[in-house]
Amino acid sequence: DNFAFNVGLGINNMKTTEFFYDYDDEDMKKVQGKATEGVKSFSIELGAQYYLRPGKRLQPFVGANIFYGREVEGFVSLKSKSDDCEVDYDGDVLVDGYYKASAPLNIFGLSANVGVEYFLRQNISISAILNLGINTATMKAISKYDEEDVDKDDIDAMNYSYKLGKFTSLTTNGKIAFNFYF
Repeated sequence: DNFAFNVGLGINNMKTTEFFYDYDDEDMKKVQGKATEGVKSFSIELGAQYYLRPGKRLQPFVGANIFYGREVEGFVSLKSKSDDCEVDYDGDVLVDGYYKASAPLNIFGLSANVGVEYFLRQNISISAILNLGINTATMKAISKYDEEDVDKDDIDAMNYSYKLGKFTSLTTNGKIAFNFYF
């Protein structure tokens, strides 16, 4: 067969947590608050390749892929155990509240590729691929803030959602893969 089809999935979930202590607590045993920040992403890629020399040990190919990805980064939360715990987090002073800011990014793409696959055995190969593609991305800003001691009108002003922009880019990338066929 001259054609091969592929599916690629990507999942990423990263989170960092910072703990804050009372200035008088030199042993840092009493946590006064914590801030959490992270990134979550998902992608799927569908593709097809046409092999120029099927059945040979060295097989050059050409192909095409379509891609969708979604990334949400910058979710932030702050929780404190003290009424006087103030934390300067990226320029904002937060007091006993929960703050969430994110910039979801949706990416659609199409790429053409050329490559070569070398079979070490009948079901094991090494391949090298060069992709040239075009991506369109849309980004949106979202902010949510909730604090018990803040006036509702002030919280409403801090909660927003709007489109940041749309951009198109040309991309190139390469892959080297170790392949197993079942």
